[in-house]
Amino acid sequence: MLTTPDAIFDAAHSLGVRVEWADLDDDHGIYDHERRTITLHLCLTGVQIVSTAAHEYSHAFHRDEPIRDRREHDRRERRADVEAARMLISPEEYARAERLVGPDAGAIAEELGVSRWVVETFQREAGHGRGWTCTVARRAALSSFRG
Repeated sequence: MLTTPDAIFDAAHSLGVRVEWADLDDDHGIYDHERRTITLHLCLTGVQIVSTAAHEYSHAFHRDEPIRDRREHDRRERRADVEAARMLISPEEYARAERLVGPDAGAIAEELGVSRWVVETFQREAGHGRGWTCTVARRAALSSFRG
């Protein structure tokens, strides 16, 4: 895997966002725009840390603030999932993992060291024909995570 929690934490810090740890009950992570803080649950595994940190970084990158509009909230969550998948999985890494373990999302996730939802997001987006290309600016921002 090319992305580490430290790389994501460093990228968050470059945005002026702190990363802290707390007992979040049922949440894995939270981005608080007012405090410019990503908080991760104390009990996350390594795989959950990198996956959740990438998701919350997307919220920080876009300066997402709390919103009551459910549709907009859901759109932001989908965007954060897609951007996390783009940060954590390259098409080449995915293809290699699929050749090794087959098409099962859980097996691919284990091979790549990410949460299953990251692979499922990758598969869904690729299945919709949304190639993993970005604008130059977005690619530069996301590439700061690549090892």
